[in-house]
Amino acid sequence: HAFHSLSDERRNLDVKERKILIVEDEKAYVELLEFQIKKAEIPFILLVVSDEAGFKKALVDFIPDIILSDYLMSGFDGMTAFKISQRVLPDVPVILVTAVMDDEQASDCVKQGISDYVLKNNLSRVGAAVRVALAKRDERLKWKNAEEERDVYFSLSPDMICILGYDGYLKQVNPAFVRISGFNTDDLMSRPFIDYVHADDREVTRQKIGALL
Repeated sequence: HAFHSLSDERRNLDVKERKILIVEDEKAYVELLEFQIKKAEIPFILLVVSDEAGFKKALVDFIPDIILSDYLMSGFDGMTAFKISQRVLPDVPVILVTAVMDDEQASDCVKQGISDYVLKNNLSRVGAAVRVALAKRDERLKWKNAEEERDVYFSLSPDMICILGYDGYLKQVNPAFVRISGFNTDDLMSRPFIDYVHADDREVTRQKIGALL
């Protein structure tokens, strides 16, 4: 079932509702998790599933922003859910909710890519854990989008653009750089950049590059 977290009078167009997928087979814990997320004042739409089939369907149809999964359930478990989500939605953070987890288990989960874990006897942490995980995801997506925009501009620009390493060698050149210079990419990156600068301009070029470092 899907639930809205905010009443109509508090909801507005400037608030982005986060799609939260909870994987849990005990209704009492679902209600406690929902309460803690509401308490953290996170606008959200909630979907609850309790088995692998429902989880796989939700990844495609619901497309969550974050997943909260019970660590151990009847016929399904949190780490399996995590591994499935990584194949379908690798940028979506997963928080495990568990009754018991020792330090070794927690360390292993984090090493595998779990965003966080919350003990069921300390669910007051849920709101903060969700906020942090979503903030980190937003930052990753922001950088990813910025890199994609940069790559498009880099490839399509009619101007010569290059990336120069600290060692003085070109690390990347755009198509316009290759076309205008008359050299192929391998040649351009196989010799120091200064070799391609006219002898009369090399000292000035070194000074300009030095000022940027």
